[in-house]
Amino acid sequence: MISFTASGIGEVDSFNDSEVVMTAAGWVMSVKGAELHVEKLSVDSGDVIITGRIDAVEYEEAPPVKEGFWRRLMS
Repeated sequence: MISFTASGIGEVDSFNDSEVVMTAAGWVMSVKGAELHVEKLSVDSGDVIITGRIDAVEYEEAPPVKEGFWRRLMS
């Protein structure tokens, strides 16, 4: 079993036993494998620890957040 640690995580968007998707400032990280478990998630420090069989770690820029109708109307 392998342990993977990441810092600066804003939130865990989704997770199951084969993929964990997380976001941070301006990027999205995906950890893929088997029997994955989120062992620790600290929203205060942004630290996350994932254990299991890790096959890949991928990251990319997060898509820009579109402003909603009401936000544009109020600005």
